[in-house]
Amino acid sequence: MEKLDKFSKIQEDLNANRMKVLELQQTLSIEKLETTRLAHLTAKETTEAKRLEKESKMMHAYNTLISQDTSSMSDEEKAERVAAMKCFRKTLFPEMI
Repeated sequence: MEKLDKFSKIQEDLNANRMKVLELQQTLSIEKLETTRLAHLTAKETTEAKRLEKESKMMHAYNTLISQDTSSMSDEEKAERVAAMKCFRKTLFPEMI
C-alpha cells in the first residue's frame, strides 16, 4: 500500500507540474501576442509618421513653387515649374483632380 501511495503522490506532483507548465506557456503566449500587437502598432505609427513627414516636405516644396517669381524664367523653366506643380497638386490634393 505504501508503494501505491508513493506512486499516487508522484502522479499528483507530475500533474501539478504539468499544470504549472501549461499556465506558464499560456502566459508566455499571451505576452507574445501583446508584444506582436505592440510591434505592429509601432510599425504602423512609424509608417504614418514617415508618410506625414514626406507630405509635409512636398507641401513645403509646392508652396515654394507657388511663391516663386517667374518673371525672369525662360518658357522652358516655366513649363517645368507648371509640370512640377501639377505633379505635387495631384499627389497632395487627389480629391481635387
